[in-house]
Amino acid sequence: MAWTFFGLPFLKSGTALSDLAFGGKISYNRWVRDSTLTQVFFLGTQGIVRYKLPPVVKPFDLFVQAGWGMFIGPRSFTDADTLDYNFQPSPLIPIEGMKKCGASFTVGIDWDVFEISPEMTMVFTRGKPSAWFSINAAMKF
Repeated sequence: MAWTFFGLPFLKSGTALSDLAFGGKISYNRWVRDSTLTQVFFLGTQGIVRYKLPPVVKPFDLFVQAGWGMFIGPRSFTDADTLDYNFQPSPLIPIEGMKKCGASFTVGIDWDVFEISPEMTMVFTRGKPSAWFSINAAMKF
């Protein structure tokens, strides 16, 4: 689940950079690991840049988007309690979240008020980075 917002492009229409927009994204990503039933989640805030590519197929618009920001989560994908197949799940105990930087990259298609965008997100957690791929559907207002 996420909320993405943009401002209007800063340059006049017709220039190469007129389709460049700056904005932000607030997201919440959550999983339950099949092997351990451990919850893994990240709350993220990112600054993002979106560039709408020149039209190829009407009425669809293609865009690319990149983001960088801070993610907070209680554990990474490679922590022992998320990987041990013999682990007996216990009640969820709130722990202080780790704060790590992360990045995302999206290539999407825009049609009127609808968007579909596959996204790759990577959070630079301890040990190995935690990365996931998601396919997002959105409506623009």
